[in-house]
Amino acid sequence: MMETLPTLWSDLAPALAAALLNSLWQCTLLAAAAAIALRALRRHSAAWRHAIGMAFLLAMAIVPAWGFVQDWLQPAAAANPGLVPAMIALGRDITPGLPVLHANAWAAGLAALWALGAGAMLLRHVGGLWWLARLERRSVHAIPSEWQHRVDALRRALRISRQVAVHVADDVRVPFTARWLKPVIWMPAALVMRLPRDQVEALLTHELAHVRRLDWVWNGIQCGIESLLFYHPGVWWLSRRIREDREHDCDALAASACADAIPLAEALVELARARRASPRWVLAAD
Repeated sequence: MMETLPTLWSDLAPALAAALLNSLWQCTLLAAAAAIALRALRRHSAAWRHAIGMAFLLAMAIVPAWGFVQDWLQPAAAANPGLVPAMIALGRDITPGLPVLHANAWAAGLAALWALGAGAMLLRHVGGLWWLARLERRSVHAIPSEWQHRVDALRRALRISRQVAVHVADDVRVPFTARWLKPVIWMPAALVMRLPRDQVEALLTHELAHVRRLDWVWNGIQCGIESLLFYHPGVWWLSRRIREDREHDCDALAASACADAIPLAEALVELARARRASPRWVLAAD
């Protein structure tokens, strides 16, 4: 099996290198189209802008992937004549008359660099999941039953059918939401002790809005695409816009569920101050 790995990589590298090169202009065009679409929707809701932005981001991953599959499966004679001579060498398979692709050093090097970069990005997100699992094994502060009742009332007001647990921890600096099937809201102990009750309730409502929108799933998909297309600035620009619209929509949902929007605004100001010295939690829909 180990002997087949170099051969498999040699067969995949030219198609992968071609897909990477094509993705440069493909993602650029998609980013330009996304900018036009988001500008046209600037007066619409943040939920609409988030949906359109995610659609374009998914297209940025699907279009190069589809090109990779096509280049990998098609015969060498039907491949792009402008890219094939630069990245492959023609050989003969054991089947007579069937040309196969073998990567030259340039294509193999480009594919290897991409694999290293994507692997490093994915490892970073795995580290975020490891940090979360480690955090869940530590002791957390139990919230009073009256607070849990209030969270359940807010959950029903936002039409969330799943149970949502709330954990208060000393090692957390900013509130964030984790998990999909069994969502958990993590609240910083220092923030809970410092803020007034109505502001803490507003922050909990904001995080419940993330649960309602399934932002843990969307954020995970987003992180995966960022890892695969880490080299393209258009991907990072669109991803940043998506996260902004995600937060704006959660603010709108929280404001509609709260009796007064002023505590939410005040709590977000305090939260922004706390975030200045804290990292952005990986795979957290904050």
